[in-house]
Amino acid sequence: MGGSGVRVVTLVERGKLEPPEGIVYSTAPATSFDEDGESYVVKGPDPDIVRAETLAHLLAAELGIETPEFALGRYPDDDRGQLYFASVKLTDAMRDVDVLLASKIDAASVVFLGELVTFDAWIANFDRNIGNLLARKRGSGWGLVAIDFEKSQTMRGSAPIVETGSLDPKKLRPTGLLGKVIKPPLQADGFIRRLKELDDMQIEAVVGRVKSAIGAWPSAESTIKVLKQRKNQIDKIIKEIWT
Repeated sequence: MGGSGVRVVTLVERGKLEPPEGIVYSTAPATSFDEDGESYVVKGPDPDIVRAETLAHLLAAELGIETPEFALGRYPDDDRGQLYFASVKLTDAMRDVDVLLASKIDAASVVFLGELVTFDAWIANFDRNIGNLLARKRGSGWGLVAIDFEKSQTMRGSAPIVETGSLDPKKLRPTGLLGKVIKPPLQADGFIRRLKELDDMQIEAVVGRVKSAIGAWPSAESTIKVLKQRKNQIDKIIKEIWT
């Protein structure tokens, strides 16, 4: 466990991750194991990707959005010691979420999707589609799990506060089948309440954990500022996206 509280593992046996039919990866994720045999989906070492995934997963945990567990990983044969984002591979998860969403969606999934796209709106993640959802068995039904946050603009680049300001809100609507399934009004009142109750010091602390775990992050203060601003403007942002 790193000093930030973020788990760091040694990764071995890197392999190519084949995408599901009809899905094209915008990054080049790999599969790996750690020394205890745990299986991961690995992204990186681009610092923008590693920071965005790490911070988004930590914030999702703070706000009750289900994501896979994760670690940061290094490959022993990498002389530069670069860090990778390593998401625990859910062996019990189904990738064909379109099959579920094409039929009648249960109430829990409606709430999950409403809360997820509101979370995406807050962090300015413009890459939400059917390919970055998983489903896990929950009793007699299925529960959705969110993955893939590397495009979150509040956490990338040299000046996130500037870059998110120039982002067309409509680009934050999910695309493809997901865009057809999710309809306003979003069922996200509980999430919005939790987000507004998220103290500014909590945001600073989570960003600090990522900076401590990963290292140099020149735009960390810009990320903190834009997350605070967008938290306070979330009702306005959602209205701009969905009307």
